[in-house]
Amino acid sequence: MFGTQIDEAYLDRITEDFNREQTKLMNDIKNGVDEEKQKDITKQITILTSLMMAILRLRNLKKKLALKMN
Repeated sequence: MFGTQIDEAYLDRITEDFNREQTKLMNDIKNGVDEEKQKDITKQITILTSLMMAILRLRNLKKKLALKMN
């Protein structure tokens, strides 16, 4: 991660990656898994959702700050 600029585009890419993972996990549940695995997948989906929300808040804040600087 060193040298990576944490800008709006980077945060968008992370959000897209997390969204793809979340979709994959939801499809796993849809395709039928045992109850124990479903609980683990649901926990992962919940964490991904929280991370995506936080990343979107950070992206929006960075966007707002960038507008103020211009």
